[in-house]
Amino acid sequence: MKAIQINNEIKVYSKLPKTWKNHLNFQKASVELQQQEGFFDVVQPAVDTELQHLGEIYWDEVNQVFTYPVINKTQKELQAEIDARIEALDNQFDKQAAKRLLRKVVEPILADEANLTEQDIEDAKMLYKQWCGTGIAYKAGDKVVYNEILYKVIQAHTSQTDWAPDISTSLFTPYKVPGIITVWEQPTAENPYMIGDKVYYPTINNSVYISVIDNNVWSPSEYRKGWEIQ
Repeated sequence: MKAIQINNEIKVYSKLPKTWKNHLNFQKASVELQQQEGFFDVVQPAVDTELQHLGEIYWDEVNQVFTYPVINKTQKELQAEIDARIEALDNQFDKQAAKRLLRKVVEPILADEANLTEQDIEDAKMLYKQWCGTGIAYKAGDKVVYNEILYKVIQAHTSQTDWAPDISTSLFTPYKVPGIITVWEQPTAENPYMIGDKVYYPTINNSVYISVIDNNVWSPSEYRKGWEIQ
């Protein structure tokens, strides 16, 4: 590779021109003649591409060659390159495919509701879509997130805006840590209280009640035999 400087501008040639001025077959001319016409070798110094880059080509008077300065990258440049690599990897990463695979891992954990932890639920809800009330066909067993809470669909249906998970107890049931006491809500046949479930029932003495029967869909005031006060 050769270069020549004309009017303070350096032009690099991967191949010399076949003719130059009055010289024919200039590519095969002697080095001395080429240098007389201003063509000198281009020397590219070794560079650590991770930490350095080459600057603008210049004429090295001492060594009689065209070459490049080696410049250390600034911290800003290094960080920009790291960010660009991360972004490139992120663009290649199929997030939806990863979520599908992770849901297969999470499903058995969610199915073991007796041993769920708050962290299990918090981690799992990152894998599921937000509930949508505009005509989405949900089937039993689907999971959705609504108001930062993970719900399980307990009855197949097509969503409507007035059937949100927090008010449609016949369609959804929230995942919750066993043993946490919640305020009693009217259950349906699809999500009844079971033996050992505890509820806070403010209507009667502001007390906590424990269900003593399975498939309990009655409140403590409706069916006292189904509950014991804690």
